[in-house]
Amino acid sequence: MRIYHYTSNDTFKKIITNKTIRFTRIDKVDDKEESMYYENKELSRTIPYISCWTKNSEEKSKMWEIYGDNYGGVRIGLTDEDIFVTYPIFFNIKNPKRRSFIKHAFYLGEDFYIHQYDNDVILYDVIYEKDVAEGHRKHSVLKNGHLRISSKISTDKGEQWLYQNESRFKINAHPFDRSTLKTTIEDFNDMDSVQQFFTILKNPMFFNATRSGEYKINTEHIDVSLNSKIFHKMEILMGKFTTEEQKTDLKNFLHKNGLLDYNLKDSSFKSEF
Repeated sequence: MRIYHYTSNDTFKKIITNKTIRFTRIDKVDDKEESMYYENKELSRTIPYISCWTKNSEEKSKMWEIYGDNYGGVRIGLTDEDIFVTYPIFFNIKNPKRRSFIKHAFYLGEDFYIHQYDNDVILYDVIYEKDVAEGHRKHSVLKNGHLRISSKISTDKGEQWLYQNESRFKINAHPFDRSTLKTTIEDFNDMDSVQQFFTILKNPMFFNATRSGEYKINTEHIDVSLNSKIFHKMEILMGKFTTEEQKTDLKNFLHKNGLLDYNLKDSSFKSEF
């Protein structure tokens, strides 16, 4: 199955050059109702970063207008399998087929950490709700004094966004102050480093600081590596306002980056222009 992503020419070139896709912090996407994850003290202990796609092969004018640089950008189409560079879950025995965005048990950013075990590579279909708040609540349940957050957190949107027919990949990050580390841990590729980090997370001072909202994630984006194989046989649809000069420029750019096996064509809206 193919999935599609509308974007500008400049962003598309960055995707090809860097071989990464940018995941955006949930409060920085266009649906401001989703910012509750960042603003709510309880929910902000888990901050989703998302990458938005659609399974709808039919072009949508509103998608071109808003996300495809007002018909001047591109829509890329990729198969939904093995899009990203992925890794087996650390010490996972029950389900060896599970894959994660994260190489080792944990990944440390500047002001966050990511737990490999709760970051499977999954394409979630967005559910459109009349009451978005209720949709959010069903994925976060208070149990025995602790907030249990479902893996489907941040997969609900208001019905006004139904035209997107959105599916999304996501990464759940947790606020973390690196100064709490007494020693340098980077790879987490052995049980000693994993246990050391777990000890920090279980510390009551750390737990209370995250619960009170004392720690806040300021990082707005996470760039995730793409599997180089996906760039071959990639479908590239060019917006109706794309000129022949821009098309030639894009072809030259793709060839310069070693991409020869792709399907480049004009938007179906081109005939209307």
